[in-house]
Amino acid sequence: MISFNIFKKLDYFDIDIAVDFEGGILVIEGESGAGKTTILDCIAGLKCPDRGAITIGDRILYSSHKNINLAVKDRNIGYSFQNYALFPHMSVMDNVVYSLKCKGIQDFSYAERIMDSFGIYHIKDKLPKTISGGEKQRTALARAIASKPSLLLLDEPFSALDRNTKASVYEEFLNFKEHFHMDTILITHDEKEATLLGDKIIKMKDGKIIHTSEPL
Repeated sequence: MISFNIFKKLDYFDIDIAVDFEGGILVIEGESGAGKTTILDCIAGLKCPDRGAITIGDRILYSSHKNINLAVKDRNIGYSFQNYALFPHMSVMDNVVYSLKCKGIQDFSYAERIMDSFGIYHIKDKLPKTISGGEKQRTALARAIASKPSLLLLDEPFSALDRNTKASVYEEFLNFKEHFHMDTILITHDEKEATLLGDKIIKMKDGKIIHTSEPL
């Protein structure tokens, strides 16, 4: 069970949202400026809610009532940012295994399996500036997954891809979903994408939930 109850004041509206989901892929859908990325940042620990609680299973990541606010490094969350945020001076492989090296982990076999699954192992020695947008997206996603996080956060992961590349990456992502069973929160403004990928969908406007659905 993943649960978050987040209240945070922004300049133009307040985020006030409460969500529980059993696992799988939760999609947060809404137009730009609805507060979606701020919610991911609060879950990851990059921003702090004004009040509320965030839990994964029996782990409390944040609780204003109990005065708990775990550091980013202690949350075990993978985060793939909208702009990829790849290290430009590092190879694809070094980007993917970066978090593992930071933890002193030398076994990269799982990361290599992810890279092979996403079709980027053959470009492991290339720099980000030399690869395509689709390959950058796959690299960013592989990096977020490589450390086996308890929760994966994806901010508009496919928005920069052209139509043909999207179709391919969607297929890869659905294969990933089937084989790796990693709980994920994905944000998008694309209703078709939400329906294709989500196990549960919440639609937001101005920091509030306006609709919830669970596709068949």
